[in-house]
Amino acid sequence: MPKSFLFPQLEHWEPYVPPKLKTWDELQAERERERMQARLDEEQRVAAKQQAASALYQQFQESIPGGLYSQSISNLQEPVKNYFMYKYNDVYNEYLAELAKTAQAGQEPSLKFGDFLSKYDYLKNYMRQPYINRGGYQARTLAPPTRFINY
Repeated sequence: MPKSFLFPQLEHWEPYVPPKLKTWDELQAERERERMQARLDEEQRVAAKQQAASALYQQFQESIPGGLYSQSISNLQEPVKNYFMYKYNDVYNEYLAELAKTAQAGQEPSLKFGDFLSKYDYLKNYMRQPYINRGGYQARTLAPPTRFINY
């Protein structure tokens, strides 16, 4: 009887060759590659999370323009900051006027409020105001009226 009848798997039999054992240096290099790949994957995952959080924060800021305005005036000097503290509606109306100009020119308005605020010249607008509106004193409040001077 032929061998293949009793053991059909022996028909294509090849001798067993043990796998080549890796040297210590090869094992260390392989572990280092795995660590680097894991670190790279972690950095990509963190970057994706930060990008998603940044996009969410940007949407949040654009949905609440008052908060964006407060944040933009927080870096101003004290008198300018005090002046613009209650001028939110005026600044927002200027923003809407810019959008209207863009629409009248036949273009789609794409200006965001945050971009408008970043280009807004607070100091120039502040200096255009009369001295009394900027918190200055009127001259007549410093001197008494002349009709009450008695000789």
